[in-house]
Amino acid sequence: MPTSSPSGRAALPDGMTPEGFERESLSSVTGRAVIVALVLLALVLSLALPVREYLQQRGRIADLTTSTVVTQARIDSLSALRGRWQDPAFISAQARSRLHMAFPGEIPFVVIRPDKAAAGAGAADSAPWYSRLWRIVTRSDG
Repeated sequence: MPTSSPSGRAALPDGMTPEGFERESLSSVTGRAVIVALVLLALVLSLALPVREYLQQRGRIADLTTSTVVTQARIDSLSALRGRWQDPAFISAQARSRLHMAFPGEIPFVVIRPDKAAAGAGAADSAPWYSRLWRIVTRSDG
């Protein structure tokens, strides 16, 4: 332990020069700093994996929550559709529009709009299949 000298400066231990004292105290501080740094590094490394797992799990929970909301909305819409199919009037309307069905005694008819008829093949569709095939073969030879 250093003692005070008459000049007011701290006296150095026996046989130690001021440069040697600074070197020794600096190396002990550096050694302590290295140990503290290694301990902190070990703590950071030991916490890195759990923190990463925690963040991944939070992301997965958010994805599953979104998926649950979407699935619940789909279930609600399908339940509403099932409820509509329980109604005989809805079933009748669907049969009439999709299948062109009619009740006994009704006369069903289909309205063909002129713009859609002109867009079709027209007279070529009324020819027998072999005539249409022969026309295709002769056109491709040309």
